[in-house]
Amino acid sequence: GRSLDLVYINQMLSRESLYWGSCCYEDVELKFDVTPHEYLEFMEEDLKGEDKRNLINALSNAKRALDCQIESLLYGYCLKAYTDKKKMAIPNKIDLLNRLGIIAPRILRKINKVRNTMEHDFYCPGIDEVQDFADVILLFISYTDKYLFETKKECELIDDESQFYCIPEFDRDEQKIIVDVRGSLQGTQTITFEAGNENLELFIEFLRLYINLIC
Repeated sequence: GRSLDLVYINQMLSRESLYWGSCCYEDVELKFDVTPHEYLEFMEEDLKGEDKRNLINALSNAKRALDCQIESLLYGYCLKAYTDKKKMAIPNKIDLLNRLGIIAPRILRKINKVRNTMEHDFYCPGIDEVQDFADVILLFISYTDKYLFETKKECELIDDESQFYCIPEFDRDEQKIIVDVRGSLQGTQTITFEAGNENLELFIEFLRLYINLIC
């Protein structure tokens, strides 16, 4: 069955003797009209003033930058279709990215703290609060950009000991991962999988192992 193949691949990806062969690089092509960095620019512009309107706009754009970066990361790692289908809330999406090892716990705590402040309706924060929030969002985006820009693509993962060789590919349009496995005990096969209820743990485990190898 398909999940058995994923179990096998995950076992291989966790081997100490695994190494990268040749590699290409790519930027994840985002499908959004406005990018996280553009929202950050709007935020910086808003922060030039200190009246209510500026503060509220700066906060809104910081929040959009955060949400947009989260969606970009989910899209990049083929989890967006799953989280969309589940109508997952932002805190759950953040937890998911944390499980992949993408978000450092310190930043995570800071994001949660500032997000809570922001969730109150009709609340106008002070300039210091907005500045803090902006700093945390900037930190988060600059820290996680490495998962979206100059990311590895069409890379060979090789384990000589077990004669295992595979090339994982991310089909982001279809939100599927395709792993070309060769020369292993299971022969040569191409395994395609997507995030779903029945294999979510294995899917997350695969991504965690893969991301750990690329960063």
